[in-house]
Amino acid sequence: MGRFVKKIYIGYNLIRMDIFNKKFYLFIFAAILVLPACRRPKPYKKSVFTEEKREQIYKKRVITFTSGGGGGHMSAAHAVRSILQDQYEVVDVYLLRDVLAPLDFVRQFSFEYSSAEDLYNYFITNRYIWFTNTLCSYGKYNMPRKDKRMQQLISDFLDINKPDLMISVIPVVNYSLLAVAEKKGIPLIIVPTDLDNSMFVIGMEKSNLHYPLYRYISPFDHLGILKIIESGGIPKQNLVVGGFPIREEFFVKKNIKKLKNDFGIPLNKPVITVLMGAAGSSSTYDYVKKLSHSKHALHVIVCLGRNEALRKKIEKIRLPYNVTLSIIGFTDQMPDIMAMSDLLITKCGTVSVMEAVHAQVPVLLDCTARAVMWEAFNVKFITENGFGLAVNNLSELDYLIDKVLVDRDFYGQCKLNLKKFEKPRFSTILKDLVAKLLQDAKNYTVDITVQ
Repeated sequence: MGRFVKKIYIGYNLIRMDIFNKKFYLFIFAAILVLPACRRPKPYKKSVFTEEKREQIYKKRVITFTSGGGGGHMSAAHAVRSILQDQYEVVDVYLLRDVLAPLDFVRQFSFEYSSAEDLYNYFITNRYIWFTNTLCSYGKYNMPRKDKRMQQLISDFLDINKPDLMISVIPVVNYSLLAVAEKKGIPLIIVPTDLDNSMFVIGMEKSNLHYPLYRYISPFDHLGILKIIESGGIPKQNLVVGGFPIREEFFVKKNIKKLKNDFGIPLNKPVITVLMGAAGSSSTYDYVKKLSHSKHALHVIVCLGRNEALRKKIEKIRLPYNVTLSIIGFTDQMPDIMAMSDLLITKCGTVSVMEAVHAQVPVLLDCTARAVMWEAFNVKFITENGFGLAVNNLSELDYLIDKVLVDRDFYGQCKLNLKKFEKPRFSTILKDLVAKLLQDAKNYTVDITVQ
């Protein structure tokens, strides 16, 4: 009862403030208004490994800490699990939901009705970029202040589940994970899911960056990426250029003709895929509407992600005879879809961009709205490397499609640039890294002074 009265008192004080002159309180006020549109979060849990009898040959336990905010973290965790699950007992843990839920301010504000991850997905889906950036800026500022409490929650969780190795594909909290890993002598691998690593190295200087049982994986040997990582103070001996966490299916050569027949896609038309992230985006409709007026013969594959609400709206678009359409919901067949595509139109999210780079598909990046702060780097990466172009206004779309698909010299150069770009094999490097750290952990003695 006391907690309820305290929350009422806090809410009363917020109302008394001049919130319209304080961006943070304006954000909180707006967040409360949209909470009913967010889905109710699942309760957090403590034990993640099954209690069933183990196999005769003991398997080491690996926990991958991920997030439900957006689709990139989940995609990376899926890639990690698919690579390691034959040799290890691998479990995905949604860190904010399963471990740090007591610190989620949106849960507290909404009386457990919603969560920060749900609010983030709502903002991203509806292209509320200012609110998205504000939410992330608040987390970036507030989470380091809760370091001791985070370490305690993570430590308690690890005491119950006793993993042999941890992998993090989540930003902002890696300094806490590293501190706990050192205290318990558990190997840790940090796998950033963004080319702009700034959110992954926040606060890392607070921890012992020379702890020998952790590694930080840089996706590429790229000056801009390495410079951001260096700003976090990561020592060279703990840094590995290991590729981007992407599924092995993207490296497998495909039979394009057979795939098109299986998906019912015409063989004689260029294929444009519209993909606005796993959460889906309202901008998907705008692009399909614009493409429906194209003068070119083309087939459009629309990937809705989890935003099934768009399906009926898109199905109502009247198509001319020269444009055909396929609508696909949330799917794990992206390697096949990318392989069939001649061009990808996507938001600036890193995972979608990296899937296109590995599938060697030229890209048009949606820059019609302000980018989420860590995704601006992706636009520079794609355009400077000659992998594609940016769409700053929908009125440019016809011209840009002409430039990419009709200008065969430009298209051929894009394909050549994508082919020549060095892409380290993440799966091979991860397997070797996990094996080495587990071996080193056998001879590592925990220093009681860090307890």
